Amino acid sequence: MKEFLIKMQQISPFMIELTYSDGVVKKLRLETIQKNCGCSRCKGTQPAISTDLGVSKVTTVGRFGLKFYFLKGCQQGIYGHQQLRDIPCDC
Repeated sequence: MKEFLIKMQQISPFMIELTYSDGVVKKLRLETIQKNCGCSRCKGTQPAISTDLGVSKVTTVGRFGLKFYFLKGCQQGIYGHQQLRDIPCDC
């Protein structure tokens, strides 16, 4: 059975917590998420990212993943659930 995201919450102005169906809990800084943007503009580059990065909202993209509306920098990326799960935790 494939694990799936069951809960996402913002635990600080710059960090989110993701909880998966198998009990895995990940804490990720928003800057870490944006550094892993896979859109055609960011892929293969190292975008300048602020450590005080915030988001105005986060939306789901079907069953595939999440879209973050960052206040600074790229807003084009869609982050698949498996991609988010594979990012090393910022615990």
